[in-house]
Amino acid sequence: MFSKDSQAKLHKLLKEELGIWEQIRELTEKQTELVSSDEVDALNKSIDDRQELIEKINGLHQESDILMQSYISVSGSSGEKSAEIEALVSKIREKIVSCSQLNDKNVSSAKGVKEAVIERADDLGKKRKTIGAYAPSLPNNSEMVDKKF
Repeated sequence: MFSKDSQAKLHKLLKEELGIWEQIRELTEKQTELVSSDEVDALNKSIDDRQELIEKINGLHQESDILMQSYISVSGSSGEKSAEIEALVSKIREKIVSCSQLNDKNVSSAKGVKEAVIERADDLGKKRKTIGAYAPSLPNNSEMVDKKF
């Protein structure tokens, strides 16, 4: 039998994890906007914040894994599943899938932005060489002296 205390603790940990996944989802949505903008520092900060949240989830898992394994073994053999725990697990799975799909889109968009920046840089380099080839030679800055001195 899975004790009420264990069930309450598992429920609390799962609610906390769901809350963190909701925060991760919000940050991932924010990253969608930041990827297409020029706010690289804000994007990097958002990625760091998201990583911290993932580390919190990993810490929660260390605490909840034993309880979850015990819950699964007891509920599987006795058929006594907690509707609240099952609903939380289901919501967490939905958040994970949602975050993963959105993150995949963000990564794809970021790669597109990166390729566009590289292409623009190459194009600018070619234009610069072309302008340099046709520009008249200018004297070295050290040779230019103001006659007032």
